[in-house]
Amino acid sequence: MLKIVIVDDDKTIRAGIHAILDGLDRGYEIDSRASDGKAALERVIEWKPDLLITDIKMPVMDGIKLVHTISEMKLPVKTIVISGYDELPYVKECLKAGVRDYLLKPLNKRDLVEQLDRMESAKHIESLRAQQLENLKRSAKESRFLRKERLLWDLVVNRFQDPHALVQRVSEFGLNEAASFIIAVIKLDKSDAKQSLSSLDWEQWIYTLSGEISWLESWHFSMQNEQMTILAPLDSARSDVDPTPFTWFSEQMKLYTASAFTTGISQTFQQLSYSPLAYQEAYSCLQRAFYEGTGKIYMYSKDEPSLYSQFQELDIIEYTQSLFQAIDAPNASKALAILNSMITRLADNRVEPSQFKGGLTNQVRKLYVLHPEVASAAVKEPRFDLLSIIEHAVTVQTLKEQLNEGLHGLILLMQEEQLKKDNRIIMKSKEIIQKNYQHNITLQTVAAQVNLNPNYFSNYFKQETGRNFLEYLLEVRIQAAKKLLAEPDVKVYEVGYLVGYENPSSFNRAFKNVTGTTPSEYRKTRNLIGPSELQIDC
Repeated sequence: MLKIVIVDDDKTIRAGIHAILDGLDRGYEIDSRASDGKAALERVIEWKPDLLITDIKMPVMDGIKLVHTISEMKLPVKTIVISGYDELPYVKECLKAGVRDYLLKPLNKRDLVEQLDRMESAKHIESLRAQQLENLKRSAKESRFLRKERLLWDLVVNRFQDPHALVQRVSEFGLNEAASFIIAVIKLDKSDAKQSLSSLDWEQWIYTLSGEISWLESWHFSMQNEQMTILAPLDSARSDVDPTPFTWFSEQMKLYTASAFTTGISQTFQQLSYSPLAYQEAYSCLQRAFYEGTGKIYMYSKDEPSLYSQFQELDIIEYTQSLFQAIDAPNASKALAILNSMITRLADNRVEPSQFKGGLTNQVRKLYVLHPEVASAAVKEPRFDLLSIIEHAVTVQTLKEQLNEGLHGLILLMQEEQLKKDNRIIMKSKEIIQKNYQHNITLQTVAAQVNLNPNYFSNYFKQETGRNFLEYLLEVRIQAAKKLLAEPDVKVYEVGYLVGYENPSSFNRAFKNVTGTTPSEYRKTRNLIGPSELQIDC
């Protein structure tokens, strides 16, 4: 779709050309307001059209001056000049300015359409060529980036069995000229993450940054598993490491992602065959963030392997047993106190971070096996899942805080589920009584139907309803009796049998104990009692 500016001092000609272009129904965007070259030039600069259709003789600025000015300013617009036979010498001036197309007056619609067709075809070809060129540039850039990334990982995992192949690969990127190397691992602090790094265009970002900072071109990058791995060649064989470039690069990553990062840096090494060990050194430095905090740069030292102790399950067995008992109670405050003591014990011993988390993971798995209700609560509410919390915790402090929140949440969920279960038992018990009060129903028969011990059921029923079983059964029968006594066709002596009493005397005595009057007296006075007074809360 073309954007077209029409300029002519004759308003009728401008309107006629506009009408012809509109009638072609090609979706052109058309501006036909300019009546002189100066107004047209301003519109071309502001709007950036694809095509300018201009007359030659105009006030203020004529067509010749207009096309010369456009040529000098190198504005990317094609021009069609409209001229009369007596203006052909002027057309030659326009041709010198780069104009390649002109139309004679009076304007012929077919000639104009042919010009437009050629222009659209040329624009399409130019667009294709530009896209092809851009694709070629991007492919070359991506190919180089991917080759450098592949070389980095081949070095890290020691895939080079053929020394000749290694020499060829490292020579391509000038690594054979470096005096020494460093491997750095920059890891996303997940607790502070605003987004997944895999969703970002790291190749384009690094490509753009390398254009501004030339020394980045020699670095090799790989983004995997929410971390950036870097192989940085150095000009000198110095043993000390300057963290400044990595500090700067980490800050750039932070600006790009709005997230924080922790960096681990290996010691310098001269032989690329040392790359696998250097990667392990850099990665082990990241472990220090578990105790010392995230968002920092940690540099490898010879003392690194001796910073931690080994996990010993015997150190926390006593805590584990007490913790399980507190959860079983359930006693949330006691459980949390024991959990904090367990974590503090491991932290005081400065247990190696992966073993620290692995030891806790094993205890949680035991908990889930011994207490399926805890595992069920974790499935119901994943944010309280202790296994997931342990896996994703980045520091011992966040681990403690999140485990406390998770365990407390699980215990509350367990209590809610137990309460729902208890409510279901009471509701089912009441339902059984409501359906069977006419018969010789007993506490033992109801307890059996809700799968509880009779003694436990008796105590539990009173605790939850405020009445013992017989009191509740009596109230249900008396309420039913009142409804029957309101029916004039039902005999008084029949009511007792219908609500579960085999002996009329027992029914009369029970009814009077509850209502203060006999069944016969109740029937006589029922018309004087409001309906709301007949209800018994069961």
